Amino acid sequence: MEKKKEILTIVLSSVIIFGLSVIGLFLPDRNYSDAERRGLATSPQLSAESVASGKYQEKFETYALDQFPFRDFFRKTKAYTNYYVFLNKDNNGYYKKMGHIAKIEYPLNEAKLMASLKKQQDIYTQFIKDSNCKIYTSVIPDKNYYLAPTCGYLSMDYDKYVETVIENETYAQYIDIFDCLNLDSYYYTDPHWKQEKIRPVTERLCKAMGNKKESETEYELCETHVPFMGAYYEQACLPAKPDEIKYLNNKIIQQCKVTYYDADINKNVGVYDTGKLNKKDPYEMFLSGAQALIEIENPDCYSPKELVMFRDSFGSSLAPLFIDSYSKITLVDIRYVNPERLGQLIDFNSQDVLFIYSTMTF
Repeated sequence: MEKKKEILTIVLSSVIIFGLSVIGLFLPDRNYSDAERRGLATSPQLSAESVASGKYQEKFETYALDQFPFRDFFRKTKAYTNYYVFLNKDNNGYYKKMGHIAKIEYPLNEAKLMASLKKQQDIYTQFIKDSNCKIYTSVIPDKNYYLAPTCGYLSMDYDKYVETVIENETYAQYIDIFDCLNLDSYYYTDPHWKQEKIRPVTERLCKAMGNKKESETEYELCETHVPFMGAYYEQACLPAKPDEIKYLNNKIIQQCKVTYYDADINKNVGVYDTGKLNKKDPYEMFLSGAQALIEIENPDCYSPKELVMFRDSFGSSLAPLFIDSYSKITLVDIRYVNPERLGQLIDFNSQDVLFIYSTMTF
């Protein structure tokens, strides 16, 4: 009886392995995973040199894992087993508590933080130092700041993070916004904040930068009624209830002229690109997602002031709430533009300049 079980196990295992191998041979390679929101490895080039050096074997192993048949099914099976059967506290660094899915950010990567601050310092020294610009800086905490300590998870040393920023950005006025947010300010399944929850942030920033009170601006809360499963949902492979993206709108925002310096962006797209709601990342409806350079012009602004915002994706939903205070807002994402070209793209002269990034980006 035991021998029959062993034979049956060997036969079934062989059938599964052989079957998956055959399926893998005939399935076309995928260049991108919508679930993981990343590019997938493609078949490496075979050569005597690459085999001798071992590089081919390494690349082929990565390729085989990325192109494995039914990869998403096995990822979810693994996640459910780890989290609900073996009761692991996280799955590949992602955890679910209080309805939120979050990514463990620990410890503080001081080397990367210093490298980011050095890049920012270089921009200031090369382009802004001798201008009449007023310079401000702020840090956007990730949701772990509010979630991890209450649930027993490790998180980075945020106090040290902020201290490091202040010590190295002596050329800028630091504006603290940590107490303007809470866990409810963030989407359940995504790292980003909800635009309708960040008016206290813009109120704090506007006051510090000498603008009129943001609370005096009236907005209409627009509901999209589109279920939003954010980036963390597929990466964690854990069940969660969907969010809904809502946005704040008014006549001032609707009348703005928005210039996207990306050839693939429709020139008629405004501040909110609702066509993105049915795409792979609905959050990209805010200023059309990742863009190197965007200009927003407000023809009806009461003030001639201009703002240059160095930002990441969090700034896409933040910038529209500044429109009432500035005649022109220029958004720069230095992840997608060579900082050496900034002098050709922006004339720094008496603007407000705000460096604002999330802790995850830095």
